[in-house]
This record gives sequence, structure tokens and C-alpha cells, in this order.
Amino acid sequence: MNSKQAETNPNNRKRLILAALSYLVSGLLIAWIISRFDFSLFKQVLDKSDPALLALAACLILLVPFFTACRWLGVVRAQSKEHIPYTLALRACMAANVMNSFLPSKAGDMAKVIYVRKRLGLVSGIGTVIVERMSDLFMMGILGLIGYFYSGKSSGLIVGVLLLAFVLGIFLTAFFIPFEKLPLPSSIQNALKSIRSVAVKWISSPANVLLTTGGALGTWILMGSTLCTLEAAIAANPQPGATLAAYPVAVLAGMLPVTVSGIGTRDAAFVALLSSHMLIEEAGFIALSYTVLAYWFIAAVSTPFVLNEIRRFIKLPRDTNQ
Repeated sequence: MNSKQAETNPNNRKRLILAALSYLVSGLLIAWIISRFDFSLFKQVLDKSDPALLALAACLILLVPFFTACRWLGVVRAQSKEHIPYTLALRACMAANVMNSFLPSKAGDMAKVIYVRKRLGLVSGIGTVIVERMSDLFMMGILGLIGYFYSGKSSGLIVGVLLLAFVLGIFLTAFFIPFEKLPLPSSIQNALKSIRSVAVKWISSPANVLLTTGGALGTWILMGSTLCTLEAAIAANPQPGATLAAYPVAVLAGMLPVTVSGIGTRDAAFVALLSSHMLIEEAGFIALSYTVLAYWFIAAVSTPFVLNEIRRFIKLPRDTNQ
């Protein structure tokens, strides 16, 4: 075994251990949430749920990939002189949906890079995902502020301000601070260079900025509406403003790379915040239903398309653009 193989094997073992730990943490957190239920009350929650509203929530979530494709496509189109079709972005987002259903945080979004690596290059491809994520977090911060002004819940204000400050800080650092001269790790240096290069082209294209922000806004409106619809389907006293204020906090908790696709951390945050104005059984139902719809349901719907993509990739010559 050469030195390169010796380095690779420990890295593989480390990744496997971390993956196993993330599954364990997710399982333990979900088990903890369920252990807090009074199952007689939980059965009552299920019995009184409105099937029509639950079906509406599922329909709303099915529209999300069409908007996430617009969100990313706006950034990608600004980088390329050739036309990037909407269908490519939609296919890439469906592949990311499947991977995000079992990978930590939103690591599955890196699947999108595969679809543009030959057109933009690897570094710029990664940059498009980062800039898209920044626009996503910015819009989520605005949603938190809206929830705060509607409900008065301080959690929405705190997370909203922090998210907006974080995104603005990243862009200000990339544009105005000479980070090349700072003693930063090379990975951070490269990420900031990629953000600056991609963001400059994106900001210079107002039509694509509008496409990205419109896609981000549509995505969060649909996701927030799905959450509020789930609440209306089962809660005796729904408070959509308080739920929207809690939403960014829970989503942010789900981005912590300690669980599988945020399962457990996001659900626990939802339960902790929503149980302030509803039964814990109702909060748990909303949290778990959101996870099922927003991750597993979308992944299940996307899987046939992804399998077709795999068959298509196998048949393509190696030097053919996707």
C-alpha cells in the first residue's frame, strides 16, 4: 500500500464513522421527541386532522423544485455565454433532492456542480451553489423578520437579523476585504474567490438576479405555506405568524452537519418553539410531517427522474456535455 492509499483509507474510515454518528444522532433525537408524546393525545391529533389540508400541503411541496431550479438557474446563467436550459437546472435540483434526503445538512446540493462542471468549471460550479445558498439564507432571514412583525416572537427577529448580517458579511468580505493577504486557510481563500467571481457576474445581470430572488421567494413562500397548512390541518388554535417566526430557527438548526439531512435537530427546534402555543403532540406532528414532505416525499418523487438521469449518463460518451 502506497502513502496515498494509506491516507485515503483513514479518511474513508473517518467519513464512515461521521456518517454513522449522524444517523445515530438523528435517530436518538427523533426517539426523544416521540418519547415525550402522550399517545392518547397524539391519536386525537391524528383523528381530528383535516385530510384535505394535508393533501394540499403535499401539493404545495411538489411545486418547490420548480422554484429552486429558478433560484439556482439565475446564478448559473449569469456565468455562461451559452444558454443554460431550465430543464438542466430542474434535473440538477431533483438529483440534489434525492441526495439531500440522506446526506448531512445540504451536502447533496453539490450534485448540481456535476451538471455545469464542463460549462463553467469545478470552482465556478461550486461558486454558483454557494451564491445560491447565500440568496436562500437572505430570503429566509427576511421571512423570519416578517414572522416577527406579524407575531411579535423574538426568535424570528434574532435569526432574521443574524442571517441577513451573515450573508451581507460574506459578500462584503468577498468584495471589499483583501482576504488574499490574510492568514486564512486555502479552502476559505478559494471559497471567497469563487463567491466574488460568481457574484460579480451575477450582480451584473439584473434579469438573472431577479430570477434567483424570485425563485428564492417562491421557494420559501411555498415551504412556509406548507408548514402553515400542516398547522391548520391539526392545530386547535393555529398561529401562522408564530410558526413563520419559528421556521428560520428550525431550518437553521437543520443545517448543522451533525445529523442526516437535518433530521432530528430541525424537528427538535420545531417542537421546542411551536409547543409554546400548541400541544407538544401537535408540534411533533407538524415537525415530523414537514420532514416527511419536504425531504422524503420530494426525494421519492424525484427518484424516478434521477434513475433516468443515471441511465442517460451511462449511455453518454465521456466527452459529451450534459
